[in-house]
Amino acid sequence: MTTAIAALGTDRRGSSFVQAIVLTAALALGSVAGVRALTGRVGGKMDCTGDAIASLTPGAGPCSEGGSGPGALPAAVAIQPVAFETAPRTPQPSPAPLPAPAISSTPIPTASPTPSPQPGPSAEPPPPPPPSRFTPEDEGKVKELIADALARHDGDLALAFVDLRDQRQKPENFFDSNLAIASDYLRARLEVRRNGPRVAREEVEAYILLKKTVGVPKEGPGPVSPFSELQAKFMRQGVEDEASQLSFLGKVFFSTPAGDLFGTSRFLIDSVRGDE
Repeated sequence: MTTAIAALGTDRRGSSFVQAIVLTAALALGSVAGVRALTGRVGGKMDCTGDAIASLTPGAGPCSEGGSGPGALPAAVAIQPVAFETAPRTPQPSPAPLPAPAISSTPIPTASPTPSPQPGPSAEPPPPPPPSRFTPEDEGKVKELIADALARHDGDLALAFVDLRDQRQKPENFFDSNLAIASDYLRARLEVRRNGPRVAREEVEAYILLKKTVGVPKEGPGPVSPFSELQAKFMRQGVEDEASQLSFLGKVFFSTPAGDLFGTSRFLIDSVRGDE
């Protein structure tokens, strides 16, 4: 084929175009034949190599018969199985144990129980229980109570009487005989100032008579004190002390019938209203 192609190349008798076509066709046919031969050899070698790998058999086998010449492939290399060796492991030292936390010898403070509040001492001691019977009478104590009440209220007779009367209505003073006599003294003086000496004397004598006999009505929360000569004495003394202190016009007015009528009417009105 090579000689024919060379002859066609040197033949100048025909058309140059026809020669070029023939030359190209000849080259194409030669190339196809070479490629086919090479493909067959490569496929055979690949099959032999695959079988050797699958069986892991040493030696070339049929794949070692390769021809020499153009297109011949080298003999397949036998694949040796690789032995995987496990390298011995060097034992690693175990980690040192962590030191135990140091426990302080200082004791942990614990909360002490809060003591329950105890009632503190009161500012004033509790009052003593009231007596079950009236206290003994003391004339000096009576005069002291009267003087102190008048001094606390700058000589105001009405306020001093209210002061002692309110003290008598406290439970701890229910049976205080001296406080009862001092209060009655100031009340007798007030009756003179309001109703005149004559009407006040009649009131005191009627009060003493009732206390000696059937008793007088209760006027406060405490019990009525029993009759006492010292009480009668101070009530009569209160009428005379206030009568001597009346102004000149007051003495003249209450000595007339009009003054007596005024005093009697006022006494009756106060009795109905319940004024002390």
